[in-house]
Amino acid sequence: MSTPLIRYHAAMSLDGFIADREGGVHWLEGHPEPTIDFGAFMERHPTLVMGRSTYDQCLGFGWPYGGRRVVVLTSKPLAPDAPEGVAAWSGPVPELARRLRAETVGGDIWIVGGGKVAQAFLEAGEIDRLDVAIIPEVLGGGIPLLSGGTRGCRLELLEQGRYPSGIARLEYAVARP
Repeated sequence: MSTPLIRYHAAMSLDGFIADREGGVHWLEGHPEPTIDFGAFMERHPTLVMGRSTYDQCLGFGWPYGGRRVVVLTSKPLAPDAPEGVAAWSGPVPELARRLRAETVGGDIWIVGGGKVAQAFLEAGEIDRLDVAIIPEVLGGGIPLLSGGTRGCRLELLEQGRYPSGIARLEYAVARP
């Protein structure tokens, strides 16, 4: 049995933003990609990690992650009626990564949205794969793919793809120091 990988999958605009200036992702609706099988994608990721803003936004979408273990990085407690399988975490990222790698069976761990969460995992050396769908749209500002601060992070291109809609996909392995 192999150790689960921690993957940051995200869609970003051509100018590097995962959400608009208001934190919205509605701009993605104009770029559907029928070749991506979301059900199969979810089956490969039994464990999800997200920040509080992403969690609150997903609740507004009708909670699309039922049946998954979801860890929310937050300093505030979750509401008592949080969806089943959802837990809060406020401890160190390396400890969380160690626990998730030990406890996740049958797939990988997906960092959902949240440039700050991804940045924290990257700075801790706890992201194995960076998978980015580049959407052919320029937002001109918003929430960046990564929140900054990590220099010298080496990436190795593993896979690239181009879809008929103009979306490009890049998958990188994150080199360990």
